[in-house]
Amino acid sequence: MTHPGVDQAYLLNDQYKNASNLNKRIQLHARFSTNAYGWHPWVFDHALRAPVNARVLEVGCGPGELWRENLDRVPDGWRVTLSDFSPGMLEKVQQNLAALAERFAFRQLDVQAMPFDNDSFDLVIANHMLYHVPDIDRGLAEIARVLAPGGRLLAATNGRNHLRQMRELRVKFHQLYGTGIAPDFADTFGMLTFELSTGAQLLQPHFAHIALHPYADALRVTDVEPLFTYMRSGLLYDVSDAVQAQFKEFLAQEMQAAGGALHVDKDIGLFEATVS
Repeated sequence: MTHPGVDQAYLLNDQYKNASNLNKRIQLHARFSTNAYGWHPWVFDHALRAPVNARVLEVGCGPGELWRENLDRVPDGWRVTLSDFSPGMLEKVQQNLAALAERFAFRQLDVQAMPFDNDSFDLVIANHMLYHVPDIDRGLAEIARVLAPGGRLLAATNGRNHLRQMRELRVKFHQLYGTGIAPDFADTFGMLTFELSTGAQLLQPHFAHIALHPYADALRVTDVEPLFTYMRSGLLYDVSDAVQAQFKEFLAQEMQAAGGALHVDKDIGLFEATVS
């Protein structure tokens, strides 16, 4: 069975046909993350080490949140290309950045076969997307190919404990009611390929210097509705309205039992890898 996390038809036609599911997940993190500095500014701090005239590529840019949150920090000399596998995502990012569209180029592409010459970029950003690449070695080889000597890859991903309390809530619900809220990718099919414990090993054949920067954060969720919406957005198959309503009520009971706030761990970080 194809791992749904790398099933290109599922990702393109269902999960990431447009920005709807991703936006639901972004909103939960935006409202309830405990790290006040914020993920996207933190990632951009690392990106700003690129030259003032850098050629920058983001693969899997999604709706462009990294750039929307850092528009006033983008150096004037940067030439930025935003790319995604999904036409729906590209349409959304162009809408989101319409006011400054002249600062960006947009390309639909597959990171496993990019339409760029060797040494085309000084910085490539892959923000939580490499675990969706079917042939990760091929994708990383392509990224290394398009990077100029000394160029860097910033690759964000999750670890094994990321959002583990959400998985535990699904398990508990199933044990109590014996009914079908779909487990997430990791629950059913094993861990995703490119994650915090495996990323360095996967990067080593293609990059000379590799560092992992952990990001300390968690969720303190005090509203059931966005938590329910987040968890529903990642379901792998449809469930009935009745089961969804039952699951939402279950989440409300769990939140009340926890004193009105559910704690959810994040296990997240950024690999920085340099080509020789």
